[in-house]
Amino acid sequence: MDELLTHQAGLTAWIPYWKNALRPDGSYRWRSFKHEKSDRYPVEVNDNLYLHRNYKKKIYREIRSSPLGEKRYLYSDLPFFLFPDIIEKLSGTDYEKFINENIYYKLGAFDLVYNPYRYFPGSRIVPTEFDAQFRGDIIHGYVHDEGAAMLGGYSGNAGLFATANDLLKLIEMYRRMGNYGGEQIIAREVMEKYISAPFTAQGNRRALGFDRPQLPEDVRDPQSRYPCIGASGSSFGHSGFTGTFAWADPEYDISYIFLSNRVYPTRDNNLLSELDIRTSILQAVYDAEVKQ
Repeated sequence: MDELLTHQAGLTAWIPYWKNALRPDGSYRWRSFKHEKSDRYPVEVNDNLYLHRNYKKKIYREIRSSPLGEKRYLYSDLPFFLFPDIIEKLSGTDYEKFINENIYYKLGAFDLVYNPYRYFPGSRIVPTEFDAQFRGDIIHGYVHDEGAAMLGGYSGNAGLFATANDLLKLIEMYRRMGNYGGEQIIAREVMEKYISAPFTAQGNRRALGFDRPQLPEDVRDPQSRYPCIGASGSSFGHSGFTGTFAWADPEYDISYIFLSNRVYPTRDNNLLSELDIRTSILQAVYDAEVKQ
């Protein structure tokens, strides 16, 4: 499991599951999609677009048959597609119900949700993207990631929507080693294991599900060290494809959330990373807090 969570298992980086659901001309295969919901087509991937109930099995088959490579660091989201089902089988509880009752609601974080169109008016939800290659429409209230969309709007790799305030509660709980509001929500030893980086000797800085600061041997310019020069060696967090960023530093008592959406209206915009906006603001936080 450590190898899977640190992207060290030799898995394929990603699979474009949605391509097999389209014809060569880009139209939907009639056995995969319908524009009306039914018992056979219950999976809502966008407004008036529903996927066959058994398509998840095809996705799992693609993951199972994907080639294995050398066990070295390669970021792969494949195992994260499986985690919700694993959690359901181990807990005997619906995935969303499990995380809500055992984590989010205990934090008072009621704005941490999947498929926010089910809970909030559109005016409260930032539009995601104009998806020209798969859904052919504006995505608003639905997950950006195509694979997560085909699994019902969530998986272990994508789909969570949040306000900055509620997401900060989650990151702050992580920073406090699972403790929040006087309650130990996640066991301290679990948190300590998951923020550790077990494969640094192989040049992999990743913790279990979290990112960690750049390893010293990978730093050419100390001023450009990831995530920033001020971050301590015990800090951890994660960045998101759509422009999100979260970082926690137990040594300096810093929890940082940056929410944006670089993929609206199109994902062909990488200025956020090119200009180092997220990490530059994080360094400004360190400059302001640590020097006091």
